[in-house]
Amino acid sequence: MAKRLGFIVNPIAGMGGTVGLKGTDGEETLRRALELGATPVAPLRARRFLEELVKYRQALILVTPKRQMGEELVRELGFEVELLSVEIGERTTAEHTKKAAKELVDRGVELLVFCGGDG
Repeated sequence: MAKRLGFIVNPIAGMGGTVGLKGTDGEETLRRALELGATPVAPLRARRFLEELVKYRQALILVTPKRQMGEELVRELGFEVELLSVEIGERTTAEHTKKAAKELVDRGVELLVFCGGDG
């Protein structure tokens, strides 16, 4: 039986650090980071993590939020996907992450992996 792994990507996390800002918390800080040329780092970290799991993908079901918070990358790498009900817009917020994490816990995943600014 396949193991169910919860997987969340915070696609804007870590961007501020690449341009000398403390983080990307808040719309104003994110806007400033983008003005300074920041690019997403968390999705790259998430990809590196998942690429290490590709050899086990037949034994895993990844339970993840829609779109850029996990779905796109998980599907691209060929994992079986179970999507969360949290609706994700163009920009993600801390509220999306909190709702996704709660839903993953409620669904009883065996492990929850979060990829953000600090990995």
